[in-house]
Amino acid sequence: RNKLLALADLYISYEAELKNRSLYDYDDMILYALEKLKGNPKFLASVQETFHYILADEYQDTNAAQASIINLIAASPVNEGRPNVMVVGDDDQAIYGFQGALGDVLMDFRERWLDVQVITLTDNYRSTSNIINIARSVITHGQNRLENHYEDVDKSLVANVEHPNVAPLQFEASSSEAVVDKAVATAKSSDSSKQLAII
Repeated sequence: RNKLLALADLYISYEAELKNRSLYDYDDMILYALEKLKGNPKFLASVQETFHYILADEYQDTNAAQASIINLIAASPVNEGRPNVMVVGDDDQAIYGFQGALGDVLMDFRERWLDVQVITLTDNYRSTSNIINIARSVITHGQNRLENHYEDVDKSLVANVEHPNVAPLQFEASSSEAVVDKAVATAKSSDSSKQLAII
């Protein structure tokens, strides 16, 4: 308990020093901007008049404060519910829930604005069809996915790369020792051991 109180005192001192030096840490910048936009209608109108186009990348990892900033700026009355906002994201790649990212932020975006156009990129230039098919057989079991909620969203990928020298191997055991043993055996029986990769 004493350590927690000491930490709280330290944090209060830290906040005071930041303010004294006119500094912000990253999260505070976002919260300060959100407070300013919500609490000052003239400032919000000025920002809305300045930024007519918004692009947000990796939108699936957006947290509530970040989404609120985008929504406030985009909600200018002149847009009539159809702002010039483009978000890029993949709900299957949302990995920042532990930092407050909203899992359904892409669905919320689609429901919030009128006439949202969804463009699904289906060409994959990274993985072979084997890998894509295996990944899809796993990811489609997820419950909170755009593809499961909207009939017009089909995230089936098409491989635009094939690596004839890539061969997925099955292991009887999932232990790291079994993987190492299989890698050593494969390397010994092959002339191309420098091209062996374990992922």
